[in-house]
Amino acid sequence: SKAMEVDLTQSYQQYKLFPNYANPFNATTTIQYQIPKASHVKISAYNITGQLIEILADDYHAPGLHRVQWNANTTPSGMYICRVEAGEYQADRKLILLK
Repeated sequence: SKAMEVDLTQSYQQYKLFPNYANPFNATTTIQYQIPKASHVKISAYNITGQLIEILADDYHAPGLHRVQWNANTTPSGMYICRVEAGEYQADRKLILLK
């Protein structure tokens, strides 16, 4: 997997959900996202049938680049959806948990 380089001096003009790493993952994966303005951010993990598994973040974030880790140690193997909601922005990514 390729390391992601992030320019911390750039201004964050847009909302963005980056690919999680590692993916597939064994127990823990890092979800990285950016927001252009202070926003209430909610990050949730759902199973493939749309059932909420865990809320990973649900609070106010400053503009910039953020990371949250999902420790899925007690979660069964399978495909999951990570959803980021911030202001009017919403994005989903598929996460694959392999144990």
